[in-house]
Amino acid sequence: MTDNDLYYRLDAKFTKLGPIGLTPDGIRMDNEFAGHIAEGVLTGATVTGVDYFRIRADGVGVVDGHEVLVHDGATVAVTITGYVLPPAGMPMPSPEVLLSPDFAWPDAPFTVEVFATFETGAPKLAELNRTTVVHTGRANMATGELTIYAHRRRQPESPASTRRSSRVPWTGCAGSSPRPSSARTCRPRTARPRPCWPISPPHRRPSRHPAPPSPSSKPCSPPWSPPVPD
Repeated sequence: MTDNDLYYRLDAKFTKLGPIGLTPDGIRMDNEFAGHIAEGVLTGATVTGVDYFRIRADGVGVVDGHEVLVHDGATVAVTITGYVLPPAGMPMPSPEVLLSPDFAWPDAPFTVEVFATFETGAPKLAELNRTTVVHTGRANMATGELTIYAHRRRQPESPASTRRSSRVPWTGCAGSSPRPSSARTCRPRTARPRPCWPISPPHRRPSRHPAPPSPSSKPCSPPWSPPVPD
């Protein structure tokens, strides 16, 4: 992602780190934070929120965040889901150490990789109701600093096709029905002569002595008469 994809930047700080305890799904924490949008389409908005944070056994943090964003009198609810990764090479302490009253978080930035969706009733911000952004940034649990970059990825518009058909449009012949555009000429239809006696089917060998036409059969053309000499 580049700066051209930046939707907004959030500068915030953790106001409270509240450990809940060790649960079957990992260590639960309720982390509250507050800040403001410093750059982007929502510049000047205030943000308050809480993250129902969970640390898995493999050391990966699972984010379940909920924010309230206020911009120019309009209120927006933000739902955040994703992960927080510890610095490379830094092992996470055991649950006993993390839940100890004497535990202090190391002064190191944790990587944030989450996505966010929005809900609002403000007409001027209605576009947010169909917007999804990707959050990347850093969270320092020791200093409380939280910096988030929200990126919105748009699908590139496909160029309009300029290819022209090489076929000549069919305008139709007088009194004829429309035909495919591949037909370019009007040819008169000629009647195919009908046999004067039955013909054996293609899968059967024809007889050497075909049967004469029955009296009830109708000839396909007027009977031929020899010329009368003068």
